[in-house]
Amino acid sequence: MIGGCYLSMGIGTLFGGRRIVRTMGQKITKLKPVGGFCAESGGAITLFTASWLGIPVSTTHTITGAIVGATQKLSAVRWGVAGNIVWA
Repeated sequence: MIGGCYLSMGIGTLFGGRRIVRTMGQKITKLKPVGGFCAESGGAITLFTASWLGIPVSTTHTITGAIVGATQKLSAVRWGVAGNIVWA
């Protein structure tokens, strides 16, 4: 049973992961490597803190917020894409 869950998650990531990575890394805004590192670090810190406090958060929303926060100009963010992620 547990192995089946791992297998289905792996297959889902294999076929759907590329689309998610493309949306997060390219469609919201263009990130430089240092901006991506800062966004991932900030998102990880937020997730660890929320878990430690027992607050349920969405990992996708947390990373999206970190990516938006890592941009140098807010005008560089495609707010329609970010809004669709939040709405979903």
